[in-house]
Amino acid sequence: MMLCTVAKIKKESGVSIRIPSDDSSDAVVRIEGTPEGVACAKQQLIDLVEKMVCIICCLLYVTECGC
Repeated sequence: MMLCTVAKIKKESGVSIRIPSDDSSDAVVRIEGTPEGVACAKQQLIDLVEKMVCIICCLLYVTECGC
């Protein structure tokens, strides 16, 4: 899901997005493009991460309460 969403963000904003691999010691996501495209992609990535955190928290809650 996330890769498809990142590909969509890249296409819509016209930027290049480099996300480090899981085994990398680098934790920096790089966004390159026009200032407008970078700002748009950055906000969309932040929104995506916030949604993912919310989903993970909900799953943890369900697991902890036994629902």
